[in-house]
Amino acid sequence: MPFPRVALAVPFIVVGALAPGLSSAEPLPRRSNLVGMEQVGFDRDEVTIHQGQQLQFVNDSNFLHVIAPGADARVTEDSGVPSFGPDDVQSIPRGDPFVTGPWTEPGSYDITCTLHPEMNLHVTVAP
Repeated sequence: MPFPRVALAVPFIVVGALAPGLSSAEPLPRRSNLVGMEQVGFDRDEVTIHQGQQLQFVNDSNFLHVIAPGADARVTEDSGVPSFGPDDVQSIPRGDPFVTGPWTEPGSYDITCTLHPEMNLHVTVAP
């Protein structure tokens, strides 16, 4: 008796139904300088902080994110952005946080994920 093909699909259906619940952690507390990273986006499009504050990024998705100053997955140099690491990019695996240095220059800046071009964050630093 041949093995029914539908039996092969059952495990995938079960995993698909349960997977969203497996990746959901506690929601991040809402703080002005805390930015969550979802599957292919930040948890907001823009954030405003005050001069001297730091930003904390937390990857609460199942994807690796590599963030840097820039937009649309293109890294740009910007003297007002604190260092994101030796190559001006920061790799953030699932569950890991990253805290920038203090933002000392008032102005407008963009942060992007080099792996997900649609993942962009506009940062406003107020005096």
